[in-house]
Amino acid sequence: MKPITQKFFAELNKRRPSKINLSLVDDLRLKEQDVLVFSNNVTISIEKIREFKNSLEVDLEDLSSNLNSLKDLLTDTEQVANDLGLNVNEIPNFLEASETYNKAEEQLRKGNNEN
Repeated sequence: MKPITQKFFAELNKRRPSKINLSLVDDLRLKEQDVLVFSNNVTISIEKIREFKNSLEVDLEDLSSNLNSLKDLLTDTEQVANDLGLNVNEIPNFLEASETYNKAEEQLRKGNNEN
């Protein structure tokens, strides 16, 4: 045994019976292992959160850009329909695109609130 270990056990023997001393050392070792495991888990979780956050940021930028393009197309379609005296809702894909725009706009708001 190393001198410091001998000194430690000698002092423990003065304070407590030998059986308790060994239990204390085992408990210390086991608890240290638990702390190391959970500390490692936290590190892994933080890394995953950073990865997801970076992915969310990229997706939000792409969604925003595509929403702007879709909004421009919807506006242009409405203008052309009005100029021609047509009901915009009768133009193929207009209603679906408009609904998609509204849903995606809500997702963008949610994503920006999370970011």
